[in-house]
Amino acid sequence: MRELILCVAILVASVNIATSQTQSEIIIGNWERIEKKLNENSGFQILMGGNDSPKKEMETLICFKKDKIAHINQGVKNASERNCYAGKYSFTDNDLIIGTRSYRIIKLDKDSLIIRENKDWLPEAFKYFRTTKLVKEVLENETIETKYPNGNIKEKGTFHYGFMHGKWEEFYESGQIKSEKHFSNAFPTGIWKEWDEDGNLIKEEKIGL
Repeated sequence: MRELILCVAILVASVNIATSQTQSEIIIGNWERIEKKLNENSGFQILMGGNDSPKKEMETLICFKKDKIAHINQGVKNASERNCYAGKYSFTDNDLIIGTRSYRIIKLDKDSLIIRENKDWLPEAFKYFRTTKLVKEVLENETIETKYPNGNIKEKGTFHYGFMHGKWEEFYESGQIKSEKHFSNAFPTGIWKEWDEDGNLIKEEKIGL
């Protein structure tokens, strides 16, 4: 009896490993989701008795790479400017983990991917289709620096997979520091400071936990 239970356990474990490997292989590549959203002034038009409810198509593109990094581009369909970021992904049973978010896999085959957020309050489902559209890949670490016309630094900081991370600094055109802020993958944290144009500290506060 014990031998039978052990065999069944080994078989179940083997099936789970095979399923996980299959998911890892199938999901590799580019995926697209189109969502129609009301424009900002649509609600006003509807309240005023307008018959039209103008919508804009929002597009999300995801590229799942073999190195377990998912690159994500979001924005209005066919727009040149998009929000681009990335995160590590993994599988746990029937869940897909992207960064800090967890999704239940409803369907995954070579042509379609349907996932639902793992949360108690109004979980939303997302339906993706395989696409040949290009997805802009995001660097793991990228330092950004903007300057004034006179050559002095205006702002500098670092992105981690597209999210503000670490110390960010702003400067006055004279070169005097204006502010210092800290982020942890886009979440404000640490001690934030502000100075006036004469270099006097005018504000200091602890942000986050």
